[in-house]
Amino acid sequence: MLTQSLDARDAVTGDSSLFRTAGVRQFADVGTLRKSGIAVRLVAAGFGKLDEGVHCRDALGVAVPLPERQGPDERPFIVTLADLSMGGLWEAYTSRCVQFHFPKPILKEIAAENGYIPVVSLAGRPSLRVLDDTFRRLAAALEPALLYPHDASPLFISSVMRAAAIHLIARFGQKRAPVQRGGLASWQQKRACQMLVTNLDGGISLTEIAAACRLSIRQFSRAFTQSMGMPPQRWLIKHRVESAKALLRSTPLSLADVATTVGFADQSHLTRVFSKWTGQSPGAWRRANALGPQ
Repeated sequence: MLTQSLDARDAVTGDSSLFRTAGVRQFADVGTLRKSGIAVRLVAAGFGKLDEGVHCRDALGVAVPLPERQGPDERPFIVTLADLSMGGLWEAYTSRCVQFHFPKPILKEIAAENGYIPVVSLAGRPSLRVLDDTFRRLAAALEPALLYPHDASPLFISSVMRAAAIHLIARFGQKRAPVQRGGLASWQQKRACQMLVTNLDGGISLTEIAAACRLSIRQFSRAFTQSMGMPPQRWLIKHRVESAKALLRSTPLSLADVATTVGFADQSHLTRVFSKWTGQSPGAWRRANALGPQ
């Protein structure tokens, strides 16, 4: 239950009917993503019931309004939590809203992996409104993937979705005993690196890699970081950059071809990441390090 960790100052009171406007058309479902049982969708253009079409009623939902304008917003950021098993309804109360849908069995699994008591209800209430800026940032990070799902990395999507679930559990749950720590075994490290290298474009999820290593996602992420000195996503980016260096040094491939070969979306993506990691643009690095005439 949401108990001790939910302070009175976190809850935002108010009549939810204030956010139901007669005559305003129903929401438009812009895009939906599902990973490992968790669903996220972007809705827009209206108010009303937003629990329609969900695939599991035994779930907690979080509705996160997105700012209507670009730039910093200093207003308190309010999200709506709903227990769908009690008839709690999500409501879009801005022009755009990201909804997280967390089946309770999935939350129980993630809570157990992270050493928390499962979050199973909203202290007996069907819905609750709270101040939470972390959900705003997670929702904003997923919005481009919801708008353009074919351009999004499955690894990135699953990582953000899982981060949202862990945030919900960590904020509103209770911590159990510490989780046992340890690095990857040599066979696990080899298998994980092979899977990442084979999918340089990020077209594989942490769930798949963790399953291949016979670990939960939480156990795998922690063990990989301990063994490799960085999280899986960062290791993948580093490997892309190192692979790009090898091609820049020894082949005449164009920058655009190098970018796509090592898993970057395009040349500008390569340039941005490569420059951040090396302090030089790919072209400048090639001129300084090429093995022979290009």
